[in-house]
Amino acid sequence: MNSARRIAANQMNGRKGRGPRTAAGKAKISQNAYRHGFAAIHHGNSVERSQIEQMAKAICGHLSDPLLFEQALKIAESEFLLRCVSAECIGVIERLRDGTTIALAKGDNSLAVARARCLEFDRAAEELDRIRARFGVAEWGLLDPLSDRVLEELENQPPQPGWKPTPIPERDELDAVCEALPDLQRLARYQRRAWSRRNRAVRNFIESLATRHCRP
Repeated sequence: MNSARRIAANQMNGRKGRGPRTAAGKAKISQNAYRHGFAAIHHGNSVERSQIEQMAKAICGHLSDPLLFEQALKIAESEFLLRCVSAECIGVIERLRDGTTIALAKGDNSLAVARARCLEFDRAAEELDRIRARFGVAEWGLLDPLSDRVLEELENQPPQPGWKPTPIPERDELDAVCEALPDLQRLARYQRRAWSRRNRAVRNFIESLATRHCRP
């Protein structure tokens, strides 16, 4: 029998962990499974159907048993999902090579980074217009025959106050992987499920194949 203290603790934990209660919160978490689109990968999806069926036919070879093909489809779906997750892992690491970005699990700062880049672009465009006006050139295409002279003149000019390009910090591969660990851990859940489903389908495929050959 549970003690009063344990019952009170269970009630307190239950109040903390029931998830969002507002309509907006429920609508937001309802899309969690579709963040990467992995939950939508299956044979019934017309986007991946041809590739999954092609893999399943290659697994079955010359055999035409529908039970074998059903398990082959599950194997192909899991294999396709594992390939997509691997590609996503690489994309996550490459995204975090940019030193201004953070893992999505920590919060998405992509909008703030994009706004900062746009501001940097506007400042660079203003500097470009100033250089065009200085040399009396309307379009950069007309600078081709004068590019050497223009560059030499620019190099000999003393530095002027104003805009200077801000270098974008870049992480090396090890730092990017370390920064990406929270996102990679989330992707690992999809990998574990796909591995488990693939292994189960492989066992069923082998059993069905053995049963087929044992038939008189």
